[in-house]
Amino acid sequence: MGTRISVDVELSGMDDFINEVGKSPHMKRIIEEIANSVAAEARLIAPYDTGDYERSIHVEMESTPHRYVGKVVADDWKSGILEAKYGVLAKALRKGKKL
Repeated sequence: MGTRISVDVELSGMDDFINEVGKSPHMKRIIEEIANSVAAEARLIAPYDTGDYERSIHVEMESTPHRYVGKVVADDWKSGILEAKYGVLAKALRKGKKL
C-alpha cells in the first residue's frame, strides 16, 4: 500500500464571508429568479387536463442559518403521480441548470 499524505487547510474569516454573501438580499433575488424560471418552464411542459396541476406549480423560498433556498413545488393532489410519469419538475430543473 502506498503512502498517503493529507493536508488540512483552515481559512479563517471565510465562514463570515460565506454567511454574509449567502444571506444577502442580492443572493436571495438571484435564487428566487432562478427558481421562478424553473417554475415557469415546468408550467410550460406540464401535461394539461384541468389546469390544476399547472396552477399548483410555484416557488417557496426558505431561509437556513447560512443561505436562502428556492424550492419549486407542485402541490396538486396528483403531483406525485404526474412527476413519476412525466418528470416535469426534474426536466425543468435540468433545463434550468443549463441557463
